[in-house]
Amino acid sequence: MAAFRSWRGGGAGAGGLPFRHDLRSERADYQGGGQRYLREEAQTKRYKGIFGATDDPIVSSDIIQDPRASIADLGMTRVVDGNLVK
Repeated sequence: MAAFRSWRGGGAGAGGLPFRHDLRSERADYQGGGQRYLREEAQTKRYKGIFGATDDPIVSSDIIQDPRASIADLGMTRVVDGNLVK
């Protein structure tokens, strides 16, 4: 079996997630590891119908019929270097 980096480390491989988006912001107060920030952004007019956030663990079959382009699994979200939300 070929070795692969975990998606948390910055890559995806066999059985890993096919897509990752890094969000960098000027905001510096990421209480709770960025989850509150993503939840707030998902509720803004700018991202309505495009981006969502959930506290529930999700898999691809949960979101196949979802019309939004992206959904953040807040349980798998973290902040790196102070302002990079992964």
